[in-house]
Amino acid sequence: MALEDRTTAAVAASAAAGRKALKEALKSQAAGKKVQRPSTIGAMGGGIGAILKEASQFVGGDDDSATDGASTYSASTPAASEAPQQRLGKVPKNARLIEAMAQHKNAKPKPKGWLMAVVDSIYKEGETLLRKLGRADMIKKQSVPEIVFAFFHNKYGQRALVNENVGSLVNTLTLYQRNDLRLEAFARLLSEEWDVSIFLDFLNAQNMCMQPAKMACIEYPREASKDEQYPWVCLYKAVWVADSILGMRSQAARDRFNEFLHMASVPADEADVERLRRERREAAAKDPTARQQEDVPETFFKLPRIRFLLILCKEICRINKFISNFGEDKFTAMDVNRTDKVDIVLVRSFVKTMSPGVGDAQVSENISSFVATAEAAARDISPDQVAVPSVTELSRDAFVLGVSSTVFVREHIKMRLLTAARLEEDDSEAQVFFNLLSVLMMRHSTALMPVWQAAVDAAGDRGRPLQQQLAAVTAAGSGDARLKAYVSLLLALMNTATQSYLSSLLSNETVLEALDPDQLEDGLVRLEDAALILVDRCNYLLDDGANKDLAAARMARLPLNSHVKVLGQQLLRHRNMKEGMVVSAALVMQRTWLRRQKLRQQQ
Repeated sequence: MALEDRTTAAVAASAAAGRKALKEALKSQAAGKKVQRPSTIGAMGGGIGAILKEASQFVGGDDDSATDGASTYSASTPAASEAPQQRLGKVPKNARLIEAMAQHKNAKPKPKGWLMAVVDSIYKEGETLLRKLGRADMIKKQSVPEIVFAFFHNKYGQRALVNENVGSLVNTLTLYQRNDLRLEAFARLLSEEWDVSIFLDFLNAQNMCMQPAKMACIEYPREASKDEQYPWVCLYKAVWVADSILGMRSQAARDRFNEFLHMASVPADEADVERLRRERREAAAKDPTARQQEDVPETFFKLPRIRFLLILCKEICRINKFISNFGEDKFTAMDVNRTDKVDIVLVRSFVKTMSPGVGDAQVSENISSFVATAEAAARDISPDQVAVPSVTELSRDAFVLGVSSTVFVREHIKMRLLTAARLEEDDSEAQVFFNLLSVLMMRHSTALMPVWQAAVDAAGDRGRPLQQQLAAVTAAGSGDARLKAYVSLLLALMNTATQSYLSSLLSNETVLEALDPDQLEDGLVRLEDAALILVDRCNYLLDDGANKDLAAARMARLPLNSHVKVLGQQLLRHRNMKEGMVVSAALVMQRTWLRRQKLRQQQ
């Protein structure tokens, strides 16, 4: 007993020392400056070249030139002085990891190749544990930090060496993660921003991407070629893998997720598409039944495999958060007395609403399943050990865990209640998974492509040549190719509209004196306004108030009897914008408040 007491005391003292070191690191970090992320507005102000430059800097390429990180790393490096939550992006949840990071915050980083080999080994260890324990037991007993510690313990044995290597791993990860999406994913797993269940889905999806699929898709090599940073995955295969991992969900959520995948994709190489078509023809010639298989799509797209896995894990995290928030809201609505407990009668009514269209027998079975799952999750026991008839109430934690863990409740929420994701909620987060140009083009093309389509349709015969350019924007995938296609479409639209106006004036059959003066002046004013914007005299027409001379010139060009009308239109326009301004201001305040709350929780 004395030995056990001394061991327990030593462990407690070590944990206390780790917490003290972490607090000191947090205090020193609070006095430091925050690292600024790339500015979308600043990039746009610098033109297309600045956008491309900033996007390449943020998403980044693989920098193998710094093979020895230790030669450029010191205690004064930002990564070395940052507190654990800044270094990994989130506050780590594992106490031993926090202790190792605090004790070895100045540990020497190692080459990137060493880090990539460790990450691959951790993933293989995770797959081995999954086969050995099963998904349910692994979620209960394991975590990514514990797998990392076990890996180094099997290699070095001594605790001091293990902690030192973990410190080196974290510092090496900090050094390279912003330029490599594979390390970005591992950082989120190590800090447990993505828990072990998402880790298992990550491994499962990664294996499915590397296995041949029984569908019409391009199969890419497991490893990237020498001139590419990441291996590819076919977009159609990525959609199939995502459907397998995410399961059934609302059509709106699925469509938006697939839209995100398409944003991150680029057109596949013609050689790869032709190879697939040739293989399908040869298979159909050998096996007549193969001719009845699905047709090969006209166009194919591809995206980096790790980018797909990041988008997938982000969606899994969003769905889990949506379901958990739903459970919290439901419990709060039922807990009218604010006792943090709800009566089992209310729980039964809730389960019944989650089981539409089933008989009474199935509802009773669902109630028993929900109560057993909720109590088992809260007490960390097997659902079979829960005496359901003796349960008279559920705590908040048990109820929320039941909502998150019970299969039929999750499926009902995903199918009936789950909303589509909104990328614009956090552009900086979105840039991790796509890039600056993808986010930019998603906002602009999604909002205005219907307007351009309607303009082309209204143009009749003059708009037929523009149909191909509209299709080219959709087929361009994302990034700089889509931006170039979209800008070409805008130039063609302006050129077509200008030529139409000029032909109406300069035609041999046109008598200028017979034209409607208002129609003639309206066309001329629109051309002038377009030219004013393009020569950078104002960012947009409503911005001319910042330049009084320009505003006066735009008013002076009109006849005197039109001045009152224009002033009235401007007043009406500002009045109509009032509601939108109030809503936008409320959204800004809400986002600022949420970020402050999130920062306080992290601290």
